[in-house]
Amino acid sequence: MTIIDSQTVVVYNSNELKTVLEGNNTYNYIYFGANIKLTAGIIILPTKTNITIDGTYENVRYTYEDMDSSSAGDTISIRTASSMQVTVKNINVNGRNYYGVVCVYDVAGTSGVVLEFNNVVYTGPQITYAKYVTTRYIDSQITIQNGYSPANEVAEARQVVLGGNVTINSTTTANAVFWLTNVIGGVYPSITVLEDANVTITAEATYLYYVSSAAYINTTFGRNSTTNITTARGMGYDNNHPTSSVLIDSDASLNVEQLEQFGSSSTWAITGEFKMNSGSSLVMVSDYSGSNSNYCLLFSGSAALNFNNPRRVVFYNNPATAIRSSSTTPFSFNIPQYNRWTSILPFASSGDINNIPNYSWYKIENTNNLVVSGNITTSATNITSTNLTPAELAALPALSNFLINNTKVLSMGRPSITIDPITDLSTDITGTTTPNADVRISYDGNDHYVVADANGDFTYSYSPPLAIGTEISFVSNVARSFLYRFRTVEIIYPGDLFIASASNEVDFSTVPFQTSPTLCGRISNLEVIVEDSRITPTVWNLYAAINEELTNEKGSVLTDGLVYVDSLGNMTVLSTTPTLVYTSDGVTTGEITVNWPNDEGILLQLNIVPITVNTTYKTDINWSIE
Repeated sequence: MTIIDSQTVVVYNSNELKTVLEGNNTYNYIYFGANIKLTAGIIILPTKTNITIDGTYENVRYTYEDMDSSSAGDTISIRTASSMQVTVKNINVNGRNYYGVVCVYDVAGTSGVVLEFNNVVYTGPQITYAKYVTTRYIDSQITIQNGYSPANEVAEARQVVLGGNVTINSTTTANAVFWLTNVIGGVYPSITVLEDANVTITAEATYLYYVSSAAYINTTFGRNSTTNITTARGMGYDNNHPTSSVLIDSDASLNVEQLEQFGSSSTWAITGEFKMNSGSSLVMVSDYSGSNSNYCLLFSGSAALNFNNPRRVVFYNNPATAIRSSSTTPFSFNIPQYNRWTSILPFASSGDINNIPNYSWYKIENTNNLVVSGNITTSATNITSTNLTPAELAALPALSNFLINNTKVLSMGRPSITIDPITDLSTDITGTTTPNADVRISYDGNDHYVVADANGDFTYSYSPPLAIGTEISFVSNVARSFLYRFRTVEIIYPGDLFIASASNEVDFSTVPFQTSPTLCGRISNLEVIVEDSRITPTVWNLYAAINEELTNEKGSVLTDGLVYVDSLGNMTVLSTTPTLVYTSDGVTTGEITVNWPNDEGILLQLNIVPITVNTTYKTDINWSIE
């Protein structure tokens, strides 16, 4: 044993590790100085509060090996009530024992314990046995194998947290990836993917989680995270072991694929709110031979479906309809476009330029999202409100075909496409769409295909020129994306004027830069990009409005909280009535970026002091152009 200081020590064998962890000492950071195989069980001294076991010392990474045992006593363990945090990091682990690397045995009062595995490479039957505990896996690779000990799960825990780059491969044939315990002290079991994480979970013979039927779990996929889940049997054990709430947060991406039938179970049973935030993505694929009850999503109880401007949503279900509700499930969609297919092709042939949806709904008259709300029942989709205009309703398919249930393939989202002006002298059609997209160009009863380059630019040449009044239709699609953009232009086509994009989120300082009135500047960029491809440009105006006052999750309102301040200091309170925020020069065309200094434009006004701390006030800014 090498003592570095009063808190840090290097151990070289199992006996030294036992001495440090069981002894009444001040050592809380333990380095491995050699490969260590556990030879006797260790019970961590209950008075210790924060222990780190680091398998890398002087740039050498060592290996820890469990005892060849299936006894909880033959592990490193916590056996009494505790709120200890134990971190195992920078180490390779050869697992042998079902009770894991650090076992928190079934003792009341251990719900405050946190286990973290950071930069760990584990191979064995089960890395964690800690039924009442929060377990974190950060930047780790975990392989669960049969043949050492029964059970074969990643963890038995109350809450599972995944962060950084995490890869989990479960080869077990009988047990879940995660076995989650009941509600304790009002805290639900949960699976959380942290912000910016990159998680891959593969379980080609089993399912993601098991949970008591009385203990529905909460699942969160943090902002800008990417999670890929491939299982044989879906997310939960069966329809009687559902998830409560699901949040796919802003810019998060979740891909779920089920490989085979699991009785009459759905891929994912939901009893609470299923919510997607701005820029998020969800793809669920069930491509196997099954029954008409093997849905992708099954809603029951107090379930609700809320999509707040996701970037992409795709459901593909070969054996059954993609979405099913066994009760009345309200839904609220704020989406770029809704596509629905009435028949299904093999998955390998689906979602491309040759697999156009039978029905599509979107805003034709402006660039706003489609907003639809209503409810899903066991047999119908009932729409209670929509922002489609009478002209759009007349041009688009009848809303009676807007079905969410009774549909095997559906998607939401829309690629961009801009068509450069076409005149009766043109012999080239040019435009910009999603990079590498296929573009179908149709006129005079014929279809022509081109492929956009890596920048999204495309060109189609033809001769002779087309006559004024000729209609040209465009479809843009990236193969296998299930997303489509439809456009129709007529020669002469004057060009486009529309809002191409705007900042997804604007954050404000709470430190005023002036008083009377009290104004706070932005701490994030605010810009609106307008595309003006008109042949004859004219002056246009940009307006901003809000749906409601700034409101936090507790219902507290900041009255007159958002204002617009121009370069002369003139201030207008933002409301549901559009406020003029920019006027063009009437000459510039192309892509026009509109932005403001951080102390001009849309600012935060604090009339209520003090404001509620530790909360977030939010509203939506609606941009329009005239």
